[in-house]
Amino acid sequence: MRDDLSVFVSSSLSSSSSSSSSPSPDFVDCIRASEECNLSPQCSSRYRIMRQCLVGKDWNSMLANKECQAALEVLQETPLVECR
Repeated sequence: MRDDLSVFVSSSLSSSSSSSSSPSPDFVDCIRASEECNLSPQCSSRYRIMRQCLVGKDWNSMLANKECQAALEVLQETPLVECR
């Protein structure tokens, strides 16, 4: 499930970002990024929300949910964004 969430967050940011969608030149350790997120109460709670948002929902219905949108916005500010 984590891999699916990381791919989803990364691909959604690429499609919704106004900045360049080219990959970052810096390597992101996705295991470490996940561990760091789990240590942060705000990040870990939003990560759990995103996992719930993804269960059985398509892109449009997920984005229609304001809680899912808020979780995505928080996760955009974490290193998890670069994980695929």
